Amino acid sequence: VGEAGAGGGGGAGPAADDSDSKAALEELVKAVSTTSGPAGPAAKTPKELQRSIAQEWERIAGGKRSVVSRTVKVGGHNVLRWSIDEEKQAEQSVKKAKSAEAQRQDVKASSKIKHQRFCILCRTTDVDDMRTDDGQELVFAKPELACVRCPTTMHVDCTPGWSMVQMRHDGSKKQTMGGWVCPHHRCRLCWRSAHEAGGLLFRCVDCPAALCEECLPEGFEPVGSGAYYGHLNYTMPRSFETIRCDKCVIRAQRRTLARTGAPPPAP
Repeated sequence: VGEAGAGGGGGAGPAADDSDSKAALEELVKAVSTTSGPAGPAAKTPKELQRSIAQEWERIAGGKRSVVSRTVKVGGHNVLRWSIDEEKQAEQSVKKAKSAEAQRQDVKASSKIKHQRFCILCRTTDVDDMRTDDGQELVFAKPELACVRCPTTMHVDCTPGWSMVQMRHDGSKKQTMGGWVCPHHRCRLCWRSAHEAGGLLFRCVDCPAALCEECLPEGFEPVGSGAYYGHLNYTMPRSFETIRCDKCVIRAQRRTLARTGAPPPAP
């Protein structure tokens, strides 16, 4: 019985609240729609009712409703506010687009392959003399040819026997016809690409030679690619392995022995 009584009491709560709210609303409507005089409460005229509603609204809302002008003064002329807002939004959109494009260009520049400053065959860099008031200044220029696939560069005069190059002269500037691909992308002996030679070529880090597995002679020296290409934003593809070919191994040994004063090995 006690539980039933508790349940009944709980159920009567919302109904009582609704009744109180309804009664308060009726009192508010009655207060707005009637006026008190010497003869007692009387109905308000339409004008009085309108004024009472406005006063009650101000009391509830806390003041008069603010009116926002749809025009603004620009250079002494009235201009619609929405047109100015649209212009500001368009300017912001343009700024965002420019900022996004600048970020894309920065990412592209940071990931772009850098080319070696020296020719892979003669190992030298072009040097131009620039004379200034303070004396002679050396300006280093890259070789004319830069591979479109990797960081290798070569002088045009060093390419005979290694690469076919078609050049065109544009004023004082030499340009390749199309993109130049260095000799590192084909076997030096059979002239096959990595794809044609089973998916792998061995490229020398000291000369333009690249050799497939079938043409690779003994006496080569495996070397890591990071020390030669890591600072150039270039990661060696899986279709290449870096080596020092047998001829460059002998040259390196002779240079080392020459520095130490020992006689070079017999050929």
